[in-house]
Amino acid sequence: MTSLPPASPTGRAPSARSWLPSCLPSWFAILLFLLPFLLTFAVFLFSTTFPTMNLNLMTRPTQPDPRPDLTQKTTTHGTPIMNSAFEMKMDTILREIEIMKQKENQQQDISEMLQKMTKDLRCVKTEIDDMRVRVDSVDFESVSFDHRLDQETTEFSKQVADLQEHLLFTRGRVRALEDVSDTLQHQVTSIKNQPPPALTPTNTHLTPELIEAMGKWLRDRLAQDERQDVKQVVKDCSRPLADKMPNFALESQGGSIVTSRCSETYKTGSARVSFLGIPLWSPSESPRTVIQGQLVQPGKCWPFHGAQGSMTVALSHPVHVTHVTMEHISTAISPTGHIDSAPKDFAVYGMTTNSEEGTRLGTFMFNQAGDPIQTFKLPNPNSVYRYVELRILSNWGHQDYTCVYRFRVHGKMPSA
Repeated sequence: MTSLPPASPTGRAPSARSWLPSCLPSWFAILLFLLPFLLTFAVFLFSTTFPTMNLNLMTRPTQPDPRPDLTQKTTTHGTPIMNSAFEMKMDTILREIEIMKQKENQQQDISEMLQKMTKDLRCVKTEIDDMRVRVDSVDFESVSFDHRLDQETTEFSKQVADLQEHLLFTRGRVRALEDVSDTLQHQVTSIKNQPPPALTPTNTHLTPELIEAMGKWLRDRLAQDERQDVKQVVKDCSRPLADKMPNFALESQGGSIVTSRCSETYKTGSARVSFLGIPLWSPSESPRTVIQGQLVQPGKCWPFHGAQGSMTVALSHPVHVTHVTMEHISTAISPTGHIDSAPKDFAVYGMTTNSEEGTRLGTFMFNQAGDPIQTFKLPNPNSVYRYVELRILSNWGHQDYTCVYRFRVHGKMPSA
């Protein structure tokens, strides 16, 4: 069963066109009023958004449209009033657009300023971080320095305390020694002030036995002292003169050999080390052997080729050269019983530098039949020399080589 439509308030049945709104003419008039504005705004918006597009609307002549005469009376529904309102609206929109452009430019400037300020802020932050790192480093170094200072202060205080304790102990010992010294001094004084004991009658006379014993003791004592004195005199007389004077050529004292002014060392043919019959190493002594001050033994010498050669010694101090000493083994300890390789005639030269020719100080002869240690006095020991050159002029007959065992230079240092 179908329901019937409700009856109208007037009691009339609804007509066939009751579905249309009753205000249709007023809406239609409003739409007609707004249509030119909407179309013009759409064209303006399209031309602003797409200015490069070639539209028929934009290619028409740019002559300004004649403004409608608002004074004219027309029969249309309010067209001049609509154009005036549209122009006012357009002016308002253009002003708003200009304001928006200005605001956009301001916002762009503000954005650039913000970017610059952000960049500067980052730089400042980086500098602050660096400064913080430096401050932390300085703080760490300060703490480390304070720690080291505390350690050193503690150690120094400990050392001071130890020194004070040692000082107190030393003062105590000094006081004790002073007390002992005073006591001993007092005892010595009291002993000196005591009178000598009186001789008893039994000690006033010496018996013959006591007199004889005392005489024997005195004779033995005097004889023993005399023998010791004689031995000392003999010992002093037997000591060579070279051992009583300083040796300024001694290597251990500072003397040295000028190798550039020494003759070539003679090397024996026999090798001490060989391999498959091939000699690899043979012993030889250098000129240093002459000034090393070792005990003279057969073979412990510096040999050079032939009968003539030379060597230069840098003295330990500049001196007035007064004596020179030549030492060689004696015939008693020579394996062959003779010393024909010993130097015979030789000369001594003094130099202030090792590059000059030198001044002859004297010419001497070593006697092979004399003492093993022979000292020679220079005739004029006036000048001061730093270098001494020994020139061997001949030997005692050996054809192959000459041996120098020991050479000494004596003298006195110049007074300041």
